[in-house]
Parts: sequence; structure tokens; C-alpha cells
Amino acid sequence: MGNIPHGRDDPLIFFPDNPVDAGVRNRKPGRSILGQAKAVLRRINKYVEKNFENVGKKFYKEVKKSQAGKRDEKFYGTPSEEEVSKLLDEGVDLFHVPKVKDN
Repeated sequence: MGNIPHGRDDPLIFFPDNPVDAGVRNRKPGRSILGQAKAVLRRINKYVEKNFENVGKKFYKEVKKSQAGKRDEKFYGTPSEEEVSKLLDEGVDLFHVPKVKDN
């Protein structure tokens, strides 16, 4: 698996089988592609913050719990780069959601 670039404080989401409907099909005419992408990322962030538990730096530990059937899969957090590499090497699917700054 490839390396997932992410900022130190950007959360990563454990997504084994559940894609998020980000409303891509509801594009607004006249909005730039960059503007549309930022809007989609904002919607994903809002959805995640509302519907998933933020486990912060315990992300790696929580992935392991989830794989063992000891917790649900609805969480996100901020793993270290080393933890991300380990998870990717183990074949774990991760979904990086960058924070979008308002201009």
C-alpha cells in the first residue's frame, strides 16, 4: 500500500467497508472545481464529527480493538506516521480527511 500524506493534526478514519456519501452529485453550477472539492471535504468533516467518535492519539489501539471485535468501526483519530505505516503494511484501509481552511 502507498503512503498516505497527512498533517499531524488531520484525523484519519478507519473505513473497512463504509464509504461516506459526500454529496458529490449535488454540485453547484459556477463553482470552481477547487471550491467544489473544499465543499465536499467540509461535508465529510461535518459528517465524521457528528457520527464518529474522536479517539485522538488512541487511534492505533482502537483499530486493533475493532479488528478483534471489541468495539464498533465508527471512530477517527490522529495516529502517528509510524502507526499509519504499520496499519498500511498490515493491509488496513484508512481514509484521510484533510481539514479545509475557510478563506
